[in-house]
Amino acid sequence: MKGKFNYSNSKFKKMSVRILLVLTFIFVFLFGIEIISNTSINLDGEVLLILFGTIYFVGAIYLSEIIYEKLFLKEVVITKCTKGVRILVGSDEIIIQMNKIRRVKAELSYGVGSRGSSKGSSRSSAKLVIYTNAEVFHFTTSGINEDVKKVESYINKGIEINSQKSSK
Repeated sequence: MKGKFNYSNSKFKKMSVRILLVLTFIFVFLFGIEIISNTSINLDGEVLLILFGTIYFVGAIYLSEIIYEKLFLKEVVITKCTKGVRILVGSDEIIIQMNKIRRVKAELSYGVGSRGSSKGSSRSSAKLVIYTNAEVFHFTTSGINEDVKKVESYINKGIEINSQKSSK
């Protein structure tokens, strides 16, 4: 499998980036309200609060997605290797032995486009999670990458073979 994926070894990275950005936007929002209230701009306070609040909240969520992708989007290549899986994340190489993998989960989400089509939507995504004895590897991408199912199948077959060998 090859593609550009958001890679992390924690499922909380995306949430923490989003929370930090929302908090930053709240402080900027309060600072902006303070500046506007100290100037001679005459706007209704409630209208101004709703307008700025909506713009900042939507902006924070949108920018958190962009920032998360810029920080964690990496070129990922997953290939077979002797008795395991070789993962290249950027220039880092991780080799996981098949007997160290507990389970793997792959998920394809087809978003619904404006005309009801199931492919090519901006809400489509692919996710691959590899659980080992020591850590968890999360790979997500917007758009569909059918190879995640192939990787899941290959690893599951390897886990099955290893479990059969160890039970004998």
